[in-house]
Amino acid sequence: MPSRSPDEAPLSLDHVVIVVDDLDDAISGFEAIGFHVERGGRTGPVHNALIYFRDGTYIELTTPVSSRLRRLFRLLSRLGLLRLLELLRPSLMQRFYCWFGGPVGLRDWCVRARDIATRIRQAEALGIEMHGAMPFHRTRPDGLVARWLLSGPTDRREPFLIEDITPTDLRVPHQTSPAHPNGVTGIHAVVLRAKPRLQLAGVSHRVVEEPGAPRLRLELSAEGGPKGILPRDRTARAWIEVV
Repeated sequence: MPSRSPDEAPLSLDHVVIVVDDLDDAISGFEAIGFHVERGGRTGPVHNALIYFRDGTYIELTTPVSSRLRRLFRLLSRLGLLRLLELLRPSLMQRFYCWFGGPVGLRDWCVRARDIATRIRQAEALGIEMHGAMPFHRTRPDGLVARWLLSGPTDRREPFLIEDITPTDLRVPHQTSPAHPNGVTGIHAVVLRAKPRLQLAGVSHRVVEEPGAPRLRLELSAEGGPKGILPRDRTARAWIEVV
């Protein structure tokens, strides 16, 4: 059977982003409720820790290495300067600045593409304004470097896109990660308040219109173990439910 071309290959859910104030505290909080957490390394002035799942998805806990930089981003956000910068010089980076200028919690989600340039063209053909692809890299604690491309719609309610340059398992080594003591095996769905405009067939998401609901929620699959909403004082205020 012939293989699919990159533009025919379905998108898949890659990861969700939880912004935290202190990475060590966040790691301790998630470990206390039964997750195995691995330090991911550094991307420029930012460091992260990662919770890998068997299905190839993961949760990213992230914050600037410097607490002063985190406080600076929050000050710039309160003064409206991040929004002004976005109007004057729109770029994909503004999306990430807003992560660190805002509150802790579940802030964003990402889908994986085999050919990000094709996906950008397809989105623009639907009238969705997109940022051009930008290269990023992360130096892992073992010294290895993972490299990838990112793009995304200018509308930050939509997910952003990732395409690996180096092998995906260098960035997402889920096959060698230990199982989680709480039995969680993967991301069941990203729960949204509004339907995305991007074509996301194959991506685990659903829309629930509930007054006052968070913009993003997360449902996790588990084999055994307790079900229900995880204690938010352990999850950096992210709304996460095991179903």
